[in-house]
Amino acid sequence: MLACAVLVAALSFSATLIPVAGDTNPDLQGIAVGPDRALWFVEYEAGAIGRVTTDGKLTEFPLPKDRFFGLQSIVAGPDGALWFTEYVAGAIGRMTTSGSYTEYAIPDDAGSASPTGIAVGSDGALWFTQYERSKIGRISVDGKIAEYPIGADGEPYAIAPGSDGALWFTERHHGIGRIGTDGKISDYPTGSLEARDRDPFAIAAGPDGALWFTDTTLGEIGRITTHGARTYYTVGEHSPPEAITAGSDGALWFTTYDDQEFGRITTHGVTTFYLRKRHDDMHDNPFGLATGPDGALWFTRYNDAAVSRASIR
Repeated sequence: MLACAVLVAALSFSATLIPVAGDTNPDLQGIAVGPDRALWFVEYEAGAIGRVTTDGKLTEFPLPKDRFFGLQSIVAGPDGALWFTEYVAGAIGRMTTSGSYTEYAIPDDAGSASPTGIAVGSDGALWFTQYERSKIGRISVDGKIAEYPIGADGEPYAIAPGSDGALWFTERHHGIGRIGTDGKISDYPTGSLEARDRDPFAIAAGPDGALWFTDTTLGEIGRITTHGARTYYTVGEHSPPEAITAGSDGALWFTTYDDQEFGRITTHGVTTFYLRKRHDDMHDNPFGLATGPDGALWFTRYNDAAVSRASIR
């Protein structure tokens, strides 16, 4: 573990707050850049997919109202559509940029499929984590699903493509995992500190070829190379980091859910926290985070039912 320099600065926000219509508490979660250069996001409670352009135009695509989906993560697929996880429904969803929806049920077994994270693999398929089943899933663009067990205590949550052509994922309360496109799995336990387990949460590919992840228990940012070497950076007296993404400035950016702040960490481990101007009557709890095609940070506001944009400068 390394203690890194922690600075405080001011982050420039655009004045635009983009409210999401429909359900009064849609619980916005994952967000990603679509093939149409818009930002696409999921609404966990409302069961809808949202789209917002970089100039603030919002469109929502409700899913069928026959059941609860529990949407979590979303990614642009290699086929020009958006793919997303349906945690409660136990399925993978696909939506075209015009709003056409298809669902692929994950085969049932003894335990909920519980898909959470999703990412595009170097093989042109979608790879996803199954939190409660401790499996990694693969779905081809024509809907064929394969599953790979990682061990009973894995609890895989988030997943991201690595520079080595494999997929890397977080295992809650355990460590970091790697799965090749051939299904071979490697495990890198993160260990514990002061009798408390680390809790890897979100993960993203960094501009340095390593994977960067957040720890929601010990308040650290972790870095793991594709050879498995791990480094941890403490982030000071701030609430634990959650979402993380590579920024347009060559650094990694992350959110703190409780403090409602943003952090920036360079690939050398220097961290800066940005104090944001917020509406007094809002407790936005930033959750999903992505770098937009305009170079800005776009994030979902979990409790305020809105999407926001923050410029990096």
